[in-house]
Amino acid sequence: MVVLLAEVTAHQPALASRFLFLPSDPARRERAAGLARRWRQRIDLLDAYGQAAQAVEQEYALARQLTVEDSLLDAETVRCMDDLWLQEVQSAVSPDGSNLGTKAEQVARIAERRKSLFWARQDEALGQTWEGLALAARLVQECARAGEESQRHARVEELVARYTESWWQLDLWALQLAALADHLSADDRRRFAEPAWRAYGDWLDRVNRRLAEAVAREGWHPTQATLWSRVGHPRRRTAVLLVDALRYDLAHLLAERTGRGVRWEPEALVAYLPTVTEVGMSALLPDAAGRLALAVEREQIQARLGETPVSGRAERIARLQEHLGAGGQVVSLEDVQKTDWRGIQTAVVLSQEVDRSGTFLADLFPAGLLDMVDRIAWAIRFLASQGFEQFFVTADHGFLYLPPGVSPEGVPVPAAYWRGRRFAAGGSAEGCLGLTAAQQGLRGDLTLAFPKGLAVFALQGSVGAFLHGGLSLQEAIVPLLCGQAVAPAARKVEVSLEAPPALTSRVVALRVRVTGAADLLAGERPVIVEVGGTRSRPVTLSLQQPEQTVRFSWLDEFAGPPLETTIRLLDADTGQVLEEKRVPVNLLV
Repeated sequence: MVVLLAEVTAHQPALASRFLFLPSDPARRERAAGLARRWRQRIDLLDAYGQAAQAVEQEYALARQLTVEDSLLDAETVRCMDDLWLQEVQSAVSPDGSNLGTKAEQVARIAERRKSLFWARQDEALGQTWEGLALAARLVQECARAGEESQRHARVEELVARYTESWWQLDLWALQLAALADHLSADDRRRFAEPAWRAYGDWLDRVNRRLAEAVAREGWHPTQATLWSRVGHPRRRTAVLLVDALRYDLAHLLAERTGRGVRWEPEALVAYLPTVTEVGMSALLPDAAGRLALAVEREQIQARLGETPVSGRAERIARLQEHLGAGGQVVSLEDVQKTDWRGIQTAVVLSQEVDRSGTFLADLFPAGLLDMVDRIAWAIRFLASQGFEQFFVTADHGFLYLPPGVSPEGVPVPAAYWRGRRFAAGGSAEGCLGLTAAQQGLRGDLTLAFPKGLAVFALQGSVGAFLHGGLSLQEAIVPLLCGQAVAPAARKVEVSLEAPPALTSRVVALRVRVTGAADLLAGERPVIVEVGGTRSRPVTLSLQQPEQTVRFSWLDEFAGPPLETTIRLLDADTGQVLEEKRVPVNLLV
Protein backbone atom coordinates (compact mmCIF):
# COMPACT_ATOMS: atom_id res chain seq x y z
CA MET A 1 0.00 0.00 0.00
CA VAL A 2 2.73 2.48 0.97
CA VAL A 3 4.84 1.92 -2.14
CA LEU A 4 1.81 2.27 -4.45
CA LEU A 5 0.58 5.48 -2.86
CA ALA A 6 4.13 6.81 -2.81
CA GLU A 7 4.27 6.38 -6.57
CA VAL A 8 0.88 8.08 -6.98
CA THR A 9 2.13 11.09 -5.02
CA ALA A 10 5.33 11.15 -7.06
CA HIS A 11 3.13 12.19 -9.99
CA GLN A 12 0.91 14.53 -7.97
CA PRO A 13 2.85 15.67 -4.87
CA ALA A 14 -0.09 17.72 -3.54
CA LEU A 15 -1.80 14.44 -2.60
CA ALA A 16 0.97 13.46 -0.14
CA SER A 17 -0.61 15.44 2.72
CA ARG A 18 -3.76 13.31 2.49
CA PHE A 19 -1.86 10.12 3.38
CA LEU A 20 -0.27 10.83 6.75
CA PHE A 21 1.38 7.43 6.97
CA LEU A 22 3.61 8.21 3.94
CA PRO A 23 7.15 9.45 4.57
CA SER A 24 7.22 13.25 4.69
CA ASP A 25 10.61 13.35 2.95
CA PRO A 26 10.07 13.47 -0.88
CA ALA A 27 13.32 11.54 -1.42
CA ARG A 28 12.08 8.66 0.73
CA ARG A 29 8.74 8.66 -1.10
CA GLU A 30 10.63 8.49 -4.41
CA ARG A 31 12.61 5.46 -3.19
CA ALA A 32 9.31 3.79 -2.24
CA ALA A 33 7.89 4.65 -5.66
CA GLY A 34 10.87 2.90 -7.23
CA LEU A 35 9.83 -0.28 -5.45
CA ALA A 36 6.39 -0.05 -7.14
CA ARG A 37 8.04 0.24 -10.53
CA ARG A 38 10.25 -2.77 -9.87
CA TRP A 39 7.20 -4.71 -8.61
CA ARG A 40 5.46 -4.23 -11.97
CA GLN A 41 8.51 -5.57 -13.77
CA ARG A 42 8.39 -8.89 -11.91
CA ILE A 43 6.37 -11.21 -14.13
CA ASP A 44 5.91 -13.72 -11.33
CA LEU A 45 4.34 -11.02 -9.12
CA LEU A 46 1.92 -9.46 -11.62
CA ASP A 47 -1.18 -11.07 -10.13
CA ALA A 48 -0.24 -9.83 -6.66
CA TYR A 49 0.43 -6.37 -8.03
CA GLY A 50 -2.93 -6.23 -9.80
CA GLN A 51 -4.82 -7.23 -6.66
CA ALA A 52 -2.94 -4.73 -4.49
CA ALA A 53 -3.43 -1.89 -6.97
CA GLN A 54 -7.15 -2.59 -7.21
CA ALA A 55 -7.49 -2.65 -3.41
CA VAL A 56 -5.60 0.64 -2.98
CA GLU A 57 -7.58 2.33 -5.74
CA GLN A 58 -10.89 1.38 -4.15
CA GLU A 59 -9.97 1.93 -0.49
CA TYR A 60 -8.69 5.46 -1.07
CA ALA A 61 -11.15 6.41 -3.87
CA LEU A 62 -8.24 7.49 -6.08
CA ALA A 63 -10.45 8.08 -9.10
CA ARG A 64 -12.02 11.03 -7.24
CA GLN A 65 -8.76 12.39 -5.88
CA LEU A 66 -6.53 12.35 -8.96
CA THR A 67 -6.43 15.35 -11.29
CA VAL A 68 -5.99 14.85 -15.03
CA GLU A 69 -2.93 16.88 -15.97
CA ASP A 70 0.35 16.30 -17.81
CA SER A 71 2.04 15.02 -14.67
CA LEU A 72 -0.32 12.04 -14.83
CA LEU A 73 0.27 11.21 -18.50
CA ASP A 74 3.01 8.65 -17.76
CA ALA A 75 1.46 7.43 -14.50
CA GLU A 76 0.54 3.74 -14.41
CA THR A 77 0.17 2.82 -10.75
CA VAL A 78 -3.57 2.08 -10.75
CA ARG A 79 -6.09 1.30 -13.49
CA CYS A 80 -8.28 4.36 -12.85
CA MET A 81 -5.48 6.52 -14.30
CA ASP A 82 -6.34 5.09 -17.72
CA ASP A 83 -10.06 5.52 -17.08
CA LEU A 84 -9.54 9.20 -16.26
CA TRP A 85 -7.53 9.80 -19.41
CA LEU A 86 -10.15 7.99 -21.50
CA GLN A 87 -12.83 10.25 -20.04
CA GLU A 88 -10.60 13.24 -20.83
CA VAL A 89 -10.21 12.44 -24.55
CA GLN A 90 -13.83 11.35 -24.93
CA SER A 91 -15.12 14.58 -23.43
CA ALA A 92 -12.83 16.62 -25.68
CA VAL A 93 -14.38 15.18 -28.86
CA SER A 94 -18.03 15.75 -29.76
CA PRO A 95 -20.31 12.65 -29.90
CA ASP A 96 -20.40 12.72 -33.72
CA GLY A 97 -16.64 13.29 -34.04
CA SER A 98 -17.13 16.52 -35.98
CA ASN A 99 -14.32 18.28 -34.11
CA LEU A 100 -11.85 15.39 -34.13
CA GLY A 101 -9.70 17.26 -36.65
CA THR A 102 -9.06 20.10 -34.21
CA LYS A 103 -8.51 17.72 -31.29
CA ALA A 104 -6.51 15.04 -33.15
CA GLU A 105 -3.08 16.21 -32.00
CA GLN A 106 -4.13 16.11 -28.33
CA VAL A 107 -5.87 12.73 -28.69
CA ALA A 108 -2.89 11.22 -30.53
CA ARG A 109 -0.40 12.44 -27.90
CA ILE A 110 -2.40 10.95 -25.03
CA ALA A 111 -3.36 7.69 -26.76
CA GLU A 112 0.15 7.00 -28.07
CA ARG A 113 1.55 7.34 -24.57
CA ARG A 114 -1.12 5.43 -22.69
CA LYS A 115 -1.19 2.46 -25.07
CA SER A 116 2.35 1.47 -24.08
CA LEU A 117 1.89 1.61 -20.30
CA PHE A 118 1.29 -1.14 -17.75
CA TRP A 119 -2.50 -1.48 -17.69
CA ALA A 120 -2.82 -1.34 -21.48
CA ARG A 121 -0.27 -4.16 -21.70
CA GLN A 122 -2.07 -6.22 -19.07
CA ASP A 123 -5.64 -5.61 -20.28
CA GLU A 124 -5.95 -6.48 -23.96
CA ALA A 125 -9.28 -4.64 -24.36
CA LEU A 126 -7.84 -1.45 -22.86
CA GLY A 127 -4.77 -1.70 -25.07
CA GLN A 128 -6.96 -2.11 -28.15
CA THR A 129 -9.02 0.93 -27.19
CA TRP A 130 -5.96 3.14 -26.84
CA GLU A 131 -4.50 1.76 -30.08
CA GLY A 132 -7.78 2.46 -31.90
CA LEU A 133 -7.92 6.05 -30.66
CA ALA A 134 -4.28 6.62 -31.59
CA LEU A 135 -4.84 5.26 -35.11
CA ALA A 136 -7.97 7.37 -35.61
CA ALA A 137 -6.31 10.60 -34.50
CA ARG A 138 -3.20 9.91 -36.55
CA LEU A 139 -5.30 9.10 -39.63
CA VAL A 140 -7.28 12.35 -39.41
CA GLN A 141 -4.12 14.42 -38.98
CA GLU A 142 -2.08 12.82 -41.74
CA CYS A 143 -4.90 12.52 -44.31
CA ALA A 144 -5.41 16.29 -44.11
CA ARG A 145 -1.68 16.94 -44.54
CA ALA A 146 -1.23 14.43 -47.36
CA GLY A 147 -4.34 15.70 -49.16
CA GLU A 148 -2.98 19.23 -49.23
CA GLU A 149 0.47 18.02 -50.25
CA SER A 150 -0.91 15.93 -53.13
CA GLN A 151 -2.30 19.04 -54.80
CA ARG A 152 1.23 20.41 -55.09
CA HIS A 153 2.36 17.46 -57.25
CA ALA A 154 1.31 17.29 -60.89
CA ARG A 155 3.44 14.43 -62.28
CA VAL A 156 2.93 10.67 -61.99
CA GLU A 157 6.52 10.20 -60.83
CA GLU A 158 6.07 12.70 -57.99
CA LEU A 159 2.82 11.17 -56.75
CA VAL A 160 4.27 7.65 -56.83
CA ALA A 161 7.39 8.82 -55.00
CA ARG A 162 5.41 10.45 -52.21
CA TYR A 163 3.16 7.40 -51.91
CA THR A 164 6.07 5.00 -51.55
CA GLU A 165 7.90 7.32 -49.14
CA SER A 166 5.12 7.87 -46.62
CA TRP A 167 1.54 8.07 -47.89
CA TRP A 168 1.21 4.27 -47.87
CA GLN A 169 1.03 4.45 -44.07
CA LEU A 170 -2.48 5.96 -44.35
CA ASP A 171 -3.70 2.76 -46.00
CA LEU A 172 -2.20 0.60 -43.27
CA TRP A 173 -3.66 2.74 -40.49
CA ALA A 174 -7.13 2.59 -42.05
CA LEU A 175 -6.94 -1.21 -42.24
CA GLN A 176 -5.58 -1.57 -38.71
CA LEU A 177 -8.30 0.72 -37.37
CA ALA A 178 -10.93 -1.40 -39.10
CA ALA A 179 -9.43 -4.56 -37.59
CA LEU A 180 -9.73 -2.98 -34.13
CA ALA A 181 -13.15 -1.41 -34.64
CA ASP A 182 -15.13 -4.28 -33.13
CA HIS A 183 -13.18 -3.79 -29.89
CA LEU A 184 -14.26 -0.14 -29.60
CA SER A 185 -17.49 0.89 -27.92
CA ALA A 186 -20.28 2.21 -30.15
CA ASP A 187 -19.63 5.73 -28.82
CA ASP A 188 -15.89 5.50 -29.55
CA ARG A 189 -16.61 4.27 -33.07
CA ARG A 190 -18.80 7.32 -33.71
CA ARG A 191 -16.39 9.76 -32.05
CA PHE A 192 -13.11 8.48 -33.43
CA ALA A 193 -13.23 5.68 -36.03
CA GLU A 194 -15.98 6.97 -38.31
CA PRO A 195 -14.63 10.51 -38.76
CA ALA A 196 -11.17 9.03 -39.34
CA TRP A 197 -12.54 6.79 -42.09
CA ARG A 198 -14.38 9.72 -43.68
CA ALA A 199 -11.11 11.67 -43.75
CA TYR A 200 -9.41 8.67 -45.33
CA GLY A 201 -12.14 8.35 -47.99
CA ASP A 202 -11.75 12.04 -48.87
CA TRP A 203 -7.99 11.54 -49.17
CA LEU A 204 -8.40 8.52 -51.46
CA ASP A 205 -10.66 10.44 -53.81
CA ARG A 206 -8.52 13.55 -53.83
CA VAL A 207 -5.12 12.00 -54.45
CA ASN A 208 -6.33 9.51 -57.04
CA ARG A 209 -8.16 12.14 -59.07
CA ARG A 210 -4.83 13.94 -59.11
CA LEU A 211 -3.19 10.73 -60.34
CA ALA A 212 -5.77 10.30 -63.13
CA GLU A 213 -5.11 13.86 -64.32
CA ALA A 214 -1.37 13.17 -64.42
CA VAL A 215 -1.82 9.88 -66.31
CA ALA A 216 -4.07 11.60 -68.86
CA ARG A 217 -1.19 14.00 -69.62
CA GLU A 218 1.79 11.64 -69.36
CA GLY A 219 0.50 8.13 -69.96
CA TRP A 220 1.02 5.00 -67.85
CA HIS A 221 4.32 3.11 -67.93
CA PRO A 222 4.28 -0.24 -66.04
CA THR A 223 7.46 -1.83 -64.68
CA GLN A 224 5.83 -4.97 -63.27
CA ALA A 225 7.21 -7.31 -65.95
CA THR A 226 10.81 -6.64 -64.88
CA LEU A 227 10.63 -9.07 -61.93
CA TRP A 228 12.53 -11.97 -63.50
CA SER A 229 15.26 -9.73 -64.85
CA ARG A 230 15.88 -8.89 -61.18
CA VAL A 231 15.81 -12.53 -60.11
CA GLY A 232 18.01 -13.65 -63.01
CA HIS A 233 19.61 -17.11 -62.68
CA PRO A 234 20.65 -17.05 -59.05
CA ARG A 235 23.55 -19.10 -57.76
CA ARG A 236 22.22 -18.94 -54.22
CA ARG A 237 19.03 -20.68 -53.12
CA THR A 238 16.24 -18.26 -53.94
CA ALA A 239 12.55 -18.03 -53.07
CA VAL A 240 10.16 -15.88 -55.12
CA LEU A 241 6.79 -15.19 -53.48
CA LEU A 242 3.98 -14.01 -55.78
CA VAL A 243 1.33 -12.82 -53.35
CA ASP A 244 -2.16 -12.01 -54.52
CA ALA A 245 -3.25 -8.50 -53.45
CA LEU A 246 -0.23 -7.80 -51.24
CA ARG A 247 -0.65 -4.04 -51.21
CA TYR A 248 2.38 -1.79 -50.76
CA ASP A 249 1.56 -1.01 -47.12
CA LEU A 250 1.10 -4.69 -46.29
CA ALA A 251 4.52 -5.44 -47.77
CA HIS A 252 6.10 -3.00 -45.30
CA LEU A 253 4.24 -4.75 -42.51
CA LEU A 254 5.46 -8.11 -43.86
CA ALA A 255 9.08 -6.95 -43.79
CA GLU A 256 8.62 -5.91 -40.16
CA ARG A 257 6.95 -9.15 -39.11
CA THR A 258 9.49 -11.40 -40.79
CA GLY A 259 11.83 -10.64 -37.94
CA ARG A 260 15.57 -10.24 -37.91
CA GLY A 261 16.30 -13.30 -40.02
CA VAL A 262 15.97 -11.47 -43.35
CA ARG A 263 17.30 -8.04 -44.32
CA TRP A 264 14.90 -6.31 -46.74
CA GLU A 265 15.20 -3.55 -49.34
CA PRO A 266 11.70 -2.38 -50.33
CA GLU A 267 11.06 -1.09 -53.84
CA ALA A 268 7.95 -0.35 -55.90
CA LEU A 269 6.70 -1.63 -59.24
CA VAL A 270 4.06 -0.02 -61.43
CA ALA A 271 1.35 -2.58 -62.26
CA TYR A 272 -0.37 -3.09 -65.58
CA LEU A 273 -3.97 -1.94 -65.95
CA PRO A 274 -6.54 -3.25 -65.30
CA THR A 275 -5.28 -4.26 -61.85
CA VAL A 276 -6.79 -7.74 -61.77
CA THR A 277 -5.23 -11.14 -61.11
CA GLU A 278 -5.40 -12.35 -64.71
CA VAL A 279 -3.27 -9.42 -65.87
CA GLY A 280 -1.00 -8.91 -62.86
CA MET A 281 -0.02 -12.54 -62.28
CA SER A 282 0.57 -12.96 -66.02
CA ALA A 283 2.85 -9.91 -66.01
CA LEU A 284 4.94 -11.60 -63.29
CA LEU A 285 5.74 -14.58 -65.52
CA PRO A 286 9.21 -14.97 -67.07
CA ASP A 287 9.51 -13.30 -70.51
CA ALA A 288 6.29 -11.30 -70.02
CA ALA A 289 7.92 -7.97 -70.92
CA GLY A 290 6.88 -6.97 -74.44
CA ARG A 291 5.00 -10.23 -75.08
CA LEU A 292 1.90 -9.92 -72.91
CA ALA A 293 -1.34 -9.51 -74.85
CA LEU A 294 -4.76 -8.58 -73.48
CA ALA A 295 -8.24 -9.18 -74.89
CA VAL A 296 -11.82 -9.94 -73.89
CA GLU A 297 -12.83 -13.45 -74.93
CA ARG A 298 -16.00 -15.30 -73.92
CA GLU A 299 -16.89 -12.35 -71.67
CA GLN A 300 -13.68 -12.73 -69.67
CA ILE A 301 -10.39 -10.87 -69.50
CA GLN A 302 -7.82 -13.04 -71.24
CA ALA A 303 -4.04 -12.68 -71.10
CA ARG A 304 -1.60 -14.43 -73.43
CA LEU A 305 2.17 -14.71 -73.72
CA GLY A 306 2.55 -14.83 -77.46
CA GLU A 307 -0.04 -17.45 -78.41
CA THR A 308 -0.05 -19.19 -75.03
CA PRO A 309 -3.01 -18.49 -72.70
CA VAL A 310 -1.87 -17.57 -69.18
CA SER A 311 -5.04 -16.21 -67.56
CA GLY A 312 -5.65 -19.39 -65.55
CA ARG A 313 -3.71 -20.39 -62.46
CA ALA A 314 -2.83 -23.83 -63.84
CA GLU A 315 -1.49 -22.27 -67.03
CA ARG A 316 0.72 -19.89 -65.10
CA ILE A 317 2.04 -22.63 -62.82
CA ALA A 318 2.99 -24.70 -65.87
CA ARG A 319 4.83 -21.73 -67.38
CA LEU A 320 6.71 -21.07 -64.15
CA GLN A 321 7.68 -24.71 -63.68
CA GLU A 322 8.93 -24.87 -67.25
CA HIS A 323 11.12 -21.83 -66.63
CA LEU A 324 12.52 -23.17 -63.35
CA GLY A 325 13.37 -26.60 -64.68
CA ALA A 326 14.40 -29.55 -62.55
CA GLY A 327 16.03 -27.42 -59.87
CA GLY A 328 12.89 -25.40 -59.17
CA GLN A 329 9.56 -25.98 -57.46
CA VAL A 330 6.24 -24.10 -57.57
CA VAL A 331 4.04 -24.52 -54.48
CA SER A 332 1.08 -22.81 -52.88
CA LEU A 333 1.54 -20.93 -49.63
CA GLU A 334 -0.27 -23.55 -47.59
CA ASP A 335 2.06 -26.30 -48.88
CA VAL A 336 5.36 -24.66 -47.94
CA GLN A 337 5.84 -26.70 -44.77
CA LYS A 338 4.74 -29.96 -46.45
CA THR A 339 7.26 -29.72 -49.31
CA ASP A 340 10.61 -31.52 -49.34
CA TRP A 341 13.03 -28.70 -50.21
CA ARG A 342 16.15 -30.83 -50.49
CA GLY A 343 17.83 -30.22 -53.85
CA ILE A 344 15.58 -27.28 -54.77
CA GLN A 345 17.55 -24.25 -55.92
CA THR A 346 14.67 -21.88 -56.72
CA ALA A 347 11.21 -21.87 -55.15
CA VAL A 348 8.16 -19.97 -56.35
CA VAL A 349 5.41 -19.63 -53.72
CA LEU A 350 1.91 -18.60 -54.84
CA SER A 351 -0.62 -17.15 -52.42
CA GLN A 352 -4.41 -17.50 -52.35
CA GLU A 353 -6.18 -15.79 -55.23
CA VAL A 354 -9.14 -13.44 -55.40
CA ASP A 355 -12.02 -13.91 -57.78
CA ARG A 356 -12.17 -12.44 -61.27
CA SER A 357 -15.08 -10.09 -60.65
CA GLY A 358 -12.93 -7.63 -58.74
CA THR A 359 -13.97 -8.17 -55.11
CA PHE A 360 -12.26 -10.16 -52.44
CA LEU A 361 -13.39 -13.61 -51.50
CA ALA A 362 -15.96 -13.50 -48.73
CA ASP A 363 -13.55 -14.71 -46.05
CA LEU A 364 -11.11 -11.81 -46.47
CA PHE A 365 -11.58 -8.78 -44.19
CA PRO A 366 -9.20 -6.31 -42.51
CA ALA A 367 -8.13 -8.62 -39.70
CA GLY A 368 -7.88 -11.49 -42.21
CA LEU A 369 -5.50 -9.50 -44.38
CA LEU A 370 -3.26 -8.82 -41.40
CA ASP A 371 -3.37 -12.54 -40.58
CA MET A 372 -2.39 -13.27 -44.19
CA VAL A 373 0.73 -11.15 -43.69
CA ASP A 374 1.64 -13.23 -40.63
CA ARG A 375 1.24 -16.46 -42.62
CA ILE A 376 3.52 -15.17 -45.37
CA ALA A 377 6.07 -13.99 -42.80
CA TRP A 378 6.03 -17.44 -41.23
CA ALA A 379 6.59 -19.07 -44.67
CA ILE A 380 9.61 -16.84 -45.30
CA ARG A 381 11.11 -17.67 -41.91
CA PHE A 382 10.53 -21.36 -42.58
CA LEU A 383 12.22 -21.19 -46.00
CA ALA A 384 15.16 -19.37 -44.42
CA SER A 385 15.42 -22.21 -41.90
CA GLN A 386 15.53 -24.63 -44.85
CA GLY A 387 18.58 -22.90 -46.31
CA PHE A 388 17.10 -20.37 -48.74
CA GLU A 389 19.29 -17.29 -48.83
CA GLN A 390 17.66 -14.83 -51.22
CA PHE A 391 14.02 -13.68 -51.33
CA PHE A 392 11.84 -11.68 -53.70
CA VAL A 393 8.28 -10.79 -52.75
CA THR A 394 5.84 -9.01 -55.05
CA ALA A 395 2.14 -8.84 -55.94
CA ASP A 396 -0.17 -8.90 -58.93
CA HIS A 397 -2.12 -5.82 -57.81
CA GLY A 398 -3.20 -3.87 -54.75
CA PHE A 399 -6.69 -2.84 -53.74
CA LEU A 400 -8.87 -0.04 -52.44
CA TYR A 401 -10.36 -0.52 -49.01
CA LEU A 402 -13.60 1.36 -48.37
CA PRO A 403 -14.14 1.59 -44.60
CA PRO A 404 -17.65 1.80 -43.13
CA GLY A 405 -19.34 5.07 -44.06
CA VAL A 406 -17.21 5.68 -47.17
CA SER A 407 -19.49 5.62 -50.23
CA PRO A 408 -17.85 6.16 -53.63
CA GLU A 409 -19.55 8.16 -56.34
CA GLY A 410 -21.33 6.05 -58.95
CA VAL A 411 -20.70 7.07 -62.58
CA PRO A 412 -22.58 5.88 -65.71
CA VAL A 413 -21.57 2.47 -67.03
CA PRO A 414 -20.06 2.57 -70.54
CA ALA A 415 -21.09 0.28 -73.37
CA ALA A 416 -18.25 -2.26 -73.30
CA TYR A 417 -17.43 -5.96 -73.70
CA TRP A 418 -16.70 -6.30 -69.98
CA ARG A 419 -17.69 -4.04 -67.10
CA GLY A 420 -16.62 -4.09 -63.46
CA ARG A 421 -16.80 -1.58 -60.66
CA ARG A 422 -13.37 -0.11 -61.32
CA PHE A 423 -12.83 -0.60 -65.06
CA ALA A 424 -14.53 -1.41 -68.33
CA ALA A 425 -12.90 -3.19 -71.26
CA GLY A 426 -13.86 -2.65 -74.90
CA GLY A 427 -15.46 0.76 -74.56
CA SER A 428 -15.01 4.31 -73.32
CA ALA A 429 -17.01 6.66 -71.13
CA GLU A 430 -17.22 10.42 -70.82
CA GLY A 431 -15.46 11.75 -67.73
CA CYS A 432 -13.37 8.59 -67.30
CA LEU A 433 -9.73 7.97 -68.02
CA GLY A 434 -9.30 6.10 -71.30
CA LEU A 435 -6.26 3.99 -72.19
CA THR A 436 -5.55 1.35 -74.78
CA ALA A 437 -3.62 -1.82 -74.08
CA ALA A 438 -0.90 -0.64 -76.46
CA GLN A 439 -0.44 2.64 -74.59
CA GLN A 440 0.93 0.73 -71.60
CA GLY A 441 3.05 -1.75 -73.53
CA LEU A 442 0.51 -4.56 -73.89
CA ARG A 443 -0.27 -6.20 -77.20
CA GLY A 444 -3.76 -5.94 -78.61
CA ASP A 445 -6.13 -3.08 -79.42
CA LEU A 446 -8.36 -3.33 -76.34
CA THR A 447 -9.71 -0.02 -75.03
CA LEU A 448 -9.94 0.41 -71.27
CA ALA A 449 -11.96 2.94 -69.25
CA PHE A 450 -11.39 3.82 -65.58
CA PRO A 451 -13.52 5.97 -63.26
CA LYS A 452 -11.45 8.67 -61.58
CA GLY A 453 -10.60 8.97 -57.92
CA LEU A 454 -12.80 6.88 -55.67
CA ALA A 455 -15.64 6.63 -58.19
CA VAL A 456 -17.07 3.30 -59.40
CA PHE A 457 -19.23 2.29 -62.33
CA ALA A 458 -22.86 2.21 -61.19
CA LEU A 459 -23.59 -1.48 -61.66
CA GLN A 460 -26.36 -3.28 -59.80
CA GLY A 461 -25.55 -4.86 -56.44
CA SER A 462 -23.52 -3.77 -53.44
CA VAL A 463 -20.17 -2.10 -53.97
CA GLY A 464 -18.30 -4.03 -51.26
CA ALA A 465 -15.46 -2.97 -49.01
CA PHE A 466 -12.56 -4.16 -51.23
CA LEU A 467 -12.09 -3.09 -54.84
CA HIS A 468 -9.42 -3.58 -57.44
CA GLY A 469 -9.11 -3.37 -61.20
CA GLY A 470 -8.82 0.39 -61.47
CA LEU A 471 -6.29 3.19 -61.44
CA SER A 472 -5.23 4.35 -58.00
CA LEU A 473 -1.99 4.42 -56.07
CA GLN A 474 -3.41 1.71 -53.82
CA GLU A 475 -4.39 -0.60 -56.70
CA ALA A 476 -1.55 0.02 -59.15
CA ILE A 477 1.64 0.56 -57.11
CA VAL A 478 2.81 -2.87 -55.97
CA PRO A 479 5.75 -3.82 -53.76
CA LEU A 480 8.97 -5.56 -54.60
CA LEU A 481 10.78 -6.73 -51.47
CA CYS A 482 14.32 -7.93 -52.08
CA GLY A 483 15.70 -9.80 -49.10
CA GLN A 484 18.86 -11.52 -47.94
CA ALA A 485 18.85 -14.10 -45.16
CA VAL A 486 20.96 -13.06 -42.19
CA ALA A 487 23.03 -15.75 -40.53
CA PRO A 488 22.28 -15.97 -36.80
CA ALA A 489 25.03 -14.62 -34.57
CA ALA A 490 24.89 -17.62 -32.27
CA ARG A 491 22.92 -20.73 -31.52
CA LYS A 492 19.78 -19.96 -29.56
CA VAL A 493 19.02 -21.05 -26.05
CA GLU A 494 16.84 -24.13 -25.65
CA VAL A 495 13.42 -23.49 -24.15
CA SER A 496 10.37 -25.37 -22.89
CA LEU A 497 6.76 -24.69 -21.97
CA GLU A 498 5.04 -25.57 -18.70
CA ALA A 499 1.53 -26.64 -19.70
CA PRO A 500 -1.19 -27.18 -17.09
CA PRO A 501 -2.97 -30.56 -16.87
CA ALA A 502 -6.13 -28.81 -18.13
CA LEU A 503 -7.24 -25.34 -19.22
CA THR A 504 -9.74 -23.93 -16.75
CA SER A 505 -10.02 -20.31 -17.96
CA ARG A 506 -10.45 -18.36 -21.18
CA VAL A 507 -7.32 -16.41 -20.17
CA VAL A 508 -4.12 -18.44 -19.86
CA ALA A 509 -0.93 -17.64 -17.97
CA LEU A 510 1.73 -20.06 -19.19
CA ARG A 511 5.35 -20.12 -18.09
CA VAL A 512 8.16 -20.58 -20.62
CA ARG A 513 11.74 -21.05 -19.49
CA VAL A 514 15.27 -21.66 -20.71
CA THR A 515 16.21 -25.32 -20.25
CA GLY A 516 19.70 -25.28 -21.66
CA ALA A 517 22.25 -23.70 -23.98
CA ALA A 518 24.81 -25.10 -26.38
CA ASP A 519 27.40 -22.75 -24.91
CA LEU A 520 27.71 -19.63 -22.79
CA LEU A 521 27.35 -17.48 -25.92
CA ALA A 522 23.97 -18.96 -26.92
CA GLY A 523 21.74 -16.22 -28.30
CA GLU A 524 18.30 -15.10 -27.16
CA ARG A 525 15.21 -16.82 -28.55
CA PRO A 526 11.95 -14.91 -29.20
CA VAL A 527 9.00 -17.30 -28.75
CA ILE A 528 5.23 -17.28 -29.24
CA VAL A 529 2.71 -19.41 -27.36
CA GLU A 530 -0.29 -20.63 -29.35
CA VAL A 531 -3.44 -22.01 -27.70
CA GLY A 532 -6.25 -23.30 -29.90
CA GLY A 533 -4.96 -21.31 -32.87
CA THR A 534 -4.76 -18.00 -30.95
CA ARG A 535 -1.25 -16.64 -30.58
CA SER A 536 0.36 -14.53 -27.88
CA ARG A 537 2.64 -11.59 -28.45
CA PRO A 538 6.31 -12.60 -28.74
CA VAL A 539 8.43 -12.75 -25.60
CA THR A 540 12.19 -13.19 -25.53
CA LEU A 541 14.12 -15.73 -23.45
CA SER A 542 17.86 -15.60 -22.89
CA LEU A 543 20.48 -16.62 -20.37
CA GLN A 544 19.90 -13.22 -18.75
CA GLN A 545 16.08 -13.56 -18.87
CA PRO A 546 15.52 -17.31 -18.40
CA GLU A 547 11.80 -17.22 -17.51
CA GLN A 548 8.70 -15.45 -18.80
CA THR A 549 4.98 -15.79 -18.07
CA VAL A 550 2.84 -15.40 -21.18
CA ARG A 551 -0.68 -14.19 -20.46
CA PHE A 552 -3.41 -13.78 -23.10
CA SER A 553 -7.03 -14.55 -23.90
CA TRP A 554 -7.29 -17.64 -26.10
CA LEU A 555 -11.08 -18.14 -26.25
CA ASP A 556 -13.71 -15.52 -27.01
CA GLU A 557 -16.10 -14.90 -24.12
CA PHE A 558 -19.10 -15.99 -26.23
CA ALA A 559 -17.46 -19.03 -27.84
CA GLY A 560 -18.22 -22.52 -26.58
CA PRO A 561 -15.14 -24.35 -25.28
CA PRO A 562 -13.79 -27.42 -27.09
CA LEU A 563 -13.29 -30.68 -25.21
CA GLU A 564 -9.55 -30.31 -25.68
CA THR A 565 -7.11 -28.08 -27.48
CA THR A 566 -3.47 -27.85 -28.55
CA ILE A 567 -0.83 -25.69 -26.87
CA ARG A 568 2.25 -24.98 -28.98
CA LEU A 569 5.50 -23.16 -28.34
CA LEU A 570 6.96 -21.61 -31.50
CA ASP A 571 10.18 -19.86 -32.40
CA ALA A 572 9.03 -16.35 -33.32
CA ASP A 573 11.81 -15.89 -35.90
CA THR A 574 11.40 -19.13 -37.87
CA GLY A 575 7.93 -20.35 -36.99
CA GLN A 576 9.44 -23.68 -35.91
CA VAL A 577 7.28 -25.66 -33.49
CA LEU A 578 9.49 -26.20 -30.45
CA GLU A 579 6.95 -28.03 -28.30
CA GLU A 580 3.35 -29.18 -28.70
CA LYS A 581 0.92 -30.56 -26.13
CA ARG A 582 -2.72 -31.62 -26.26
CA VAL A 583 -4.66 -30.73 -23.10
CA PRO A 584 -8.29 -31.05 -22.01
CA VAL A 585 -10.48 -27.96 -21.53
CA ASN A 586 -12.53 -27.74 -18.35
CA LEU A 587 -13.68 -24.14 -17.84
CA LEU A 588 -14.65 -23.34 -14.28
CA VAL A 589 -17.07 -20.60 -15.35
